[in-house]
Amino acid sequence: MNDLKFLELLKAGKPIFIENEIEEIVYDFTNYPVIRVKSKSGKIVKRKYKNSCKSDVDTLLYGKEITEEQFDQFA
Repeated sequence: MNDLKFLELLKAGKPIFIENEIEEIVYDFTNYPVIRVKSKSGKIVKRKYKNSCKSDVDTLLYGKEITEEQFDQFA
């Protein structure tokens, strides 16, 4: 993602996908319904996933969607 597009998404308050920074996405069954998204730097963001995730693919895509606040913690 180029810097200009990144800034446009931030200003618009839209979710940011940072796929290149993600190492793994896993279900956290001890804290259902939570998925853990781990960055390559080792930081973990816990996300409560939507009830509307109809498949593992939907959950995976939802896990890759990071808000601005989460991005600051994640990167």
